[in-house]
This record gives sequence, C-alpha cells and structure tokens, in this order.
Amino acid sequence: SKMRGWLALLACVLVAQSEHGLVNGAAIIEDHTTSWGAAGLGDSLAEAFEVALPDELFDKVLQDCLVFQKHETDERARAAAAGGAYVHGKGGTYWRPLFNAQGEFLRPRFHIEAAIQLLYEMDIGQKTPHPRVSGGEWWVQKRDLKEDIGFHHDKDEAMASLKSTMKFPEVSTVTYMTDKGAPTVVFNQTTPDGNGAMPITPLHGVISYPAKNRHLRFQGNLQHGVPAFLAPELQEGTIMQLRGSGRERITFLVNWWKDKPMGPNCNKITTKLVKHLGVYDREGVARLMATPQVRSHVPQPTIKKDMVVPASREERTRHDITIPGEEIIWFDMPKQREKGHVYDIRWPLDGIFGNMCKLDLRSNVVRSLFHEDRSKVMVFAGNEEATLEWLRPLAKEFEDDLRFVIANPTATLDALKTFGLEVKDCPAAVIHTTRPSDVKYLMPKKTNSDGSVKRRPVNAKSLRKMIDKFRAGKLPPIGGNDADDDDE
Repeated sequence: SKMRGWLALLACVLVAQSEHGLVNGAAIIEDHTTSWGAAGLGDSLAEAFEVALPDELFDKVLQDCLVFQKHETDERARAAAAGGAYVHGKGGTYWRPLFNAQGEFLRPRFHIEAAIQLLYEMDIGQKTPHPRVSGGEWWVQKRDLKEDIGFHHDKDEAMASLKSTMKFPEVSTVTYMTDKGAPTVVFNQTTPDGNGAMPITPLHGVISYPAKNRHLRFQGNLQHGVPAFLAPELQEGTIMQLRGSGRERITFLVNWWKDKPMGPNCNKITTKLVKHLGVYDREGVARLMATPQVRSHVPQPTIKKDMVVPASREERTRHDITIPGEEIIWFDMPKQREKGHVYDIRWPLDGIFGNMCKLDLRSNVVRSLFHEDRSKVMVFAGNEEATLEWLRPLAKEFEDDLRFVIANPTATLDALKTFGLEVKDCPAAVIHTTRPSDVKYLMPKKTNSDGSVKRRPVNAKSLRKMIDKFRAGKLPPIGGNDADDDDE
C-alpha cells in the first residue's frame, strides 16, 4: 500500500538510507593546489584554448569518438536487457594510464589515446609525470541540441553509489567536437557531501559556448551542466532547419585523476576491444605524432570575455536550473549576448538566487531536507510566481542559517497535516527543525483589540518577523503556550 504521511515518508527514507550504509554522504577532501596550479587554475575557475588538437589528429579523434559512443550506447542497451551491469544505471567511462614505470608516455594504440597525451601536456604543462595526475578518465557525449546535461559534480561514480562518498578529479575538461548546442555552465560551487552546496548561492561562473576544437578545463570539484535552453539554435529558431548529425552536440571529456576511479563504471580498455572496434592503429598514430604539424602544434589560449549583467531588469533574461539536492538556482543573463565565446560572469546580488527548493513528496527532496542541518522555512502558497518574487531575496539573505522551501498546498497535503494545517489555511508559513531534534513552528496569529484571533497574511514583512523571533529563540513551537502574537 502507498506510504502516506510526512513522517512515515521520513521513516521510509531513513531506513532505505541506513540499509546502504551511510545515512549522510561524505566527501574526500583533497588538496588540489599543485594540480590546479599546473593547470593555471590557482585563481581561475576555468581556462580555455582554441585549436586544442592538431587538425589532422582532431579529425581522427572525432571518428574514434563516434565509434566509442556507439559502443557505449550498445553496451548500455545490452546491460539493460541482461538486468543491468552499471552501478545505479550510470554510464561507463574509460581509463587511460599516462606513463610507464620509467615515467615515459605509454604508446598510444589509437587516436584518442594520442589526444589524451597532448591534452595532458597542454593542461598540466609538462611531458613528465605530475604527482597528482596518473591518468585520464574519458568518455564521449553525443546529445541532440534539445537535450540537457543536468547539473552535477564530476566524481568517482562507483564510489559515490557504493560508498556514499564523493571523490573528485583534479581537473575536469571538455573538448568540443562540434560547434553547435548549449554552453557548458560552471559555477563556483562545490559540495561537502553530495547533499549541500558551498557556497549555497554561487556568484561567479564561466559560460563556454561550443566551438569546434575548443578545449575547456576547470577545477574538478565544481558544479556544472549544459542547459539546453541556452542553445543559440533554440533561441534563434534555426533548429528546425537542422537534420541528422547537424542537430548533434558532441564532446570529448577527459578528467585528470591521481588514482583510477573505481570499477565497474570506469575501466581500462583492452587491446582486444580496440581491435574489435576497428580503431587500433599504433603505427599510424606514431607516424602522425612524429609529423612536423603535430610536433610544432601550439594551442591558442582563449581570451575570456566578461559577461556583464545589465542593471535594468528589462535588459535581462532570467533562467532557472535544478542542482543536486533538488535546489533551484535562478540566474540572469543579458538579453543581448554574442554566442560562440567563453564568458566570465560575476552576478550582482539581484542577479542570482538559490537556497530554494520546491516540495515534492515523490522526489529526493524529502531526503535532502531531512538530512539538512539548517532549519527549514516552508511556505505553502498556491500563487508560486508571485510568492517567489518576495521569497527569493529572503532565502538569499538567510541562507547561512535557514533553508527555504515553497510548496503547492494541494500537492503536499500530507506535509500540511503534519503542521496541523489544511488547504484553507494557506498561504501559510512554518519553520521545521529536524536536527538535533524535530521541532515545528507556525507563524503566530494576530490578536485583535476585540480579542478575536486571525492568521497573519504571509508576505516578506510577516515572514521576516517570524524568522527574527525564531532566531532570537522567542518563537513558541507547536504545542507551546504563547502561540498568539499581539506585537506589531
């Protein structure tokens, strides 16, 4: 039978989590100073290069990418038909060790491995082993221009699934194999445990539009994604004219790691598989790598442009994305912007908002909320857009202490009942503390001069007053004696 009730749902979540070991996730905090310094990321979120690979090699790598992307798609279908072989449905990646025991580059067996060697030289700035980089984890993404790549942190995927532990690469990279599609958006935001974000609201980002043979590298613990709504082809309306491969966004991803990520998600490629796929060409690759064109090739650093968010709201567009933990981030961009560049963007305080999630009792947001140390401010309101206009700034102001939630009353009846409320009581605001103990608070009612009591309207002023009382320890919990409030 269907599990009902907010607390019953919580119990279900905690039992399920405890069966997997850790109730809370964790992260392995490592010192990436030397690898970031080598990659020029000591004081920069991301750097980019044009003509990253020699043209002759780039064309061969694109062919290899398509072969491996098809192989991976076929493997996923085969694994699914056999009952699933990937951990938690996550896709597979490949591991390329860089050096032999003598510190010499391993000989590339196919063109992708040659590209990985050149990208290492470019990203890490040396032809010898770096103490924090032993190899590259690589894979291929081929997406329709209307497809998102959801916001995420690159990590050891099997470790995250099997041990509830986040381990990040040293440096993440994207090499664009086509010049179509949405940009990669990177926020100055990491996560301590896979549940929360630091900082809660990012204020700095890099937006990199695809350009053929452009290479983007960024700190390996940063939140990033590809929101399809930013694809120029969608905004210009030209996508309807594109057919077949012209509608594809293809990227070649290489992440630099100190140690190989865990299997079964990340695996070395056997020479047998390389030959089976028809891409084995050790001698041909060696000849290409020895040509003057390849030996003398120098990638060109991309000059990042500053994307300035206009002061006027009329000159901006507002977008929203969802990050892990079911948090929503709203961010503004200028209406007038050139495509094709790599942008550095620093948002003004009224240009980006976070620390907000929408309550959905069927989603992971419930687990995320109950594992959150901060108390939750929950607003039940039918008019979501109008409520968010005044609620977003409050959520940003109090993000260090409080997590904000907006809920549609008719879709969250079980949660309402937990606070002794019904739909007719909405809009309503509550505060819920789940750690270290479970305590609930209602917005105090107003006592009129004739002794009658009525609910206060829920708006920025009344909610701020409620929050101030809560933070001062003067807000009575549900069941307390002083539930009315006649202060003005």
